[in-house]
Amino acid sequence: MARDGDDNGVRSKNSARRCLDEMARNVVALLARYDALEKTLERLHEESSAETRACRQELSNIHERISNVRSDLTQVHIDLASAISYSKGSKAAHKSFLTPVVAVLGTVVSGLLVWIGTRMVTGSGGGN
Repeated sequence: MARDGDDNGVRSKNSARRCLDEMARNVVALLARYDALEKTLERLHEESSAETRACRQELSNIHERISNVRSDLTQVHIDLASAISYSKGSKAAHKSFLTPVVAVLGTVVSGLLVWIGTRMVTGSGGGN
């Protein structure tokens, strides 16, 4: 009978060892998976940061272009105002004709700038 008890004890120890070995393999596999996921997360973060920087740079470039166009528009407005004031001395017909033309041109150019800026920011403009 003592022999049966020893056999059961050995089987129990072997079973416990197999269980511990399997648990150890599972832990090693989980650690390897954790490391792989951590590396993937780091790579995705780096890619995301690079995309964010690229978007910020593009927005900065667009802002600079819009600023340049505004500056050009201001200069055109000044030039037109000078032309109008110069023509004030001439015929009154010129003045009455140029004032609405300047107003319409200003409205059209402003509308175009807004439209171009919107298309550039949303990325839906230009190219196929």
